[in-house]
Amino acid sequence: MTFHRLGLAGISLVLIHAFNPAGATVSSVYTDVACKPSRPVAKKPAKKGAKVRLPAAPLACPTVAGFRLQVVQQHGRSSVNIIAPDRRIFPLNYWDVVSVGGRAEWRVVSTDGKTVPIGLIVPVKSVNAADNKRGALQPVLAVAKIGKHTACLVKKIDVHAPGAQEDARQHADGLDEICLRRPLAQAAP
Repeated sequence: MTFHRLGLAGISLVLIHAFNPAGATVSSVYTDVACKPSRPVAKKPAKKGAKVRLPAAPLACPTVAGFRLQVVQQHGRSSVNIIAPDRRIFPLNYWDVVSVGGRAEWRVVSTDGKTVPIGLIVPVKSVNAADNKRGALQPVLAVAKIGKHTACLVKKIDVHAPGAQEDARQHADGLDEICLRRPLAQAAP
């Protein structure tokens, strides 16, 4: 994967060139977006003898080829992180998203007998900017590109648009896509 930074009218864009060998057949693998914690995590009680339980930290659900998905919630908003097999975290920064749910569609290719994810399509409910005062939610498909060294959001598609799912797949499969936000990788704890 190669990065090219483009400066257009004061906006810094990143062009992502994903790993997708010429002629490779792209297929889909479906996984749950979020998994449930098996039990709450205990917190040190404020008073002696008191038992306090807090919800578990966001889990990183196993998905495809050693990758994991993590749904993160903060201030009533949600986002998704992709965690690579080497434990690098790629936040997709969906912070205009109120809820993430359903099943994720991983776009994958087979290379040397290994499954390699090249894209991710996640159904989300996003705040409709045109109707923000009323808090209207718009169901969209959030499309991310995945490469060896990064992952980023490249497109948001209204689920009610004609051919929305196929359009999302084309963007997930595309070789050169422009990141909507700068991709950041963080080391996993």
